[in-house]
Amino acid sequence: MIVGHTATSEFISKITWLCIDHHKKIQKVDTVRAFHFGNNFLVEVDIVLPPDMTLREAHDIAEPLQQKIESQPEVERAFVHIDYEFNHHPNTEHKRV
Repeated sequence: MIVGHTATSEFISKITWLCIDHHKKIQKVDTVRAFHFGNNFLVEVDIVLPPDMTLREAHDIAEPLQQKIESQPEVERAFVHIDYEFNHHPNTEHKRV
């Protein structure tokens, strides 16, 4: 596999569904990215949680989601980013490559 090459749409859909189904307080799955990292994938997801949620509660939703994604046999490492809104363009938050 070519390192950095994006995952198939089927794999992205699988990860998106894991996120949507993870917790009832997840309001939206904003972005899902997965890139080849050797034989497996490096996964990044951005989820939207309520703006008035405590840091503790947000952490207690995001960390188990990270662990759930990393339990998938195709995933080497996962990063779960949390936000309280989704009206921005993803490229404004991340480095362009």
